[in-house]
Amino acid sequence: MFSVAAAIAVVALLAGFVYLYHERQRWSGVGLAVLRVIGVGALLLLLLNPVRIARVTGGAPTVLLDASLSMQAAGGRWHEAVDSARSLTRGGGAILRFGSHLGPFDGSPPAEGATRLRDALTAARARGGPTIVVTDGEIEDAASLPPALTPGTRFVLLPRDTVPSAALLTLDVPERVQRDDSLSLTLGIGTWGALSSDTGRLVVTEGERRLALVDLPLATRWWKFQNSQPSWSSSIPPIGRDASW
Repeated sequence: MFSVAAAIAVVALLAGFVYLYHERQRWSGVGLAVLRVIGVGALLLLLLNPVRIARVTGGAPTVLLDASLSMQAAGGRWHEAVDSARSLTRGGGAILRFGSHLGPFDGSPPAEGATRLRDALTAARARGGPTIVVTDGEIEDAASLPPALTPGTRFVLLPRDTVPSAALLTLDVPERVQRDDSLSLTLGIGTWGALSSDTGRLVVTEGERRLALVDLPLATRWWKFQNSQPSWSSSIPPIGRDASW
């Protein structure tokens, strides 16, 4: 900065010599000399650019809280994740929920059907300050995140505990069944962990009326069940009226 001031002083002396002594313009020369000094000084400032631009790394943190359904599924640690997010922002900062969409934290349970982090990281970096992600690690777009978004981001991983369970994964049911028609169902069941029982129970109802009660071996992943097949311990009786699902 001193060099810029010295250069402007030299320009002022030269301009004064040219306009006041050499060209003898008197008062009009004073105005011209001042304009010349201002123009050259501005040019020197632009060339030397003494101002430095630096990214501010301090400030209040932004905590991105995974609000996808997996956080409250069997073995999920949603309440622990909420406590962690609140603890991280106790001295200031903001908590944002992410999943299918990005939004403010409101205390409601997880409801997002997907876990996408890219938009959340972009918003957090725009806010400035540290970025902390609290998640179970089941992030769908993790492999496609731009490298520029992840440096400096801290991850708090709360993986789901393995809980033995079974779930109905697929079910293929006709939309309508006519009077006296048979009903055909195709279903798939997934299991996790060591279950206490090796059989599951399928119950088919029509309103308050139970049409079938069938025990299924969980060692098999796919079944096709039709009420006309005699191999099942329970069969579906003929439908007394049109039924829909």
